[in-house]
Amino acid sequence: MIMAHIINNLLDLLWLLIGGISVVVLIAIFVPWKFIYELILFTLVVIWFAIMFYVTEGWKALKKRIRKRHRWIEMSDQNDLFI
Repeated sequence: MIMAHIINNLLDLLWLLIGGISVVVLIAIFVPWKFIYELILFTLVVIWFAIMFYVTEGWKALKKRIRKRHRWIEMSDQNDLFI
């Protein structure tokens, strides 16, 4: 069950990276070239901070779930998803 959450977080991170690359490509298409360097750097910095925040929050939630796991062994898997 925990492995499924890790895989789910990694897939969400992959989609975040794909979205960031798409944003950079769209900026490269629609923005005049003299501003492209600054906008790409700004976009990459924003994407980097978003990834770091997402990964940090994901690991905090996973650690919290592991600590609480022993309390929820009796519950069904369906109810366990809503913890």
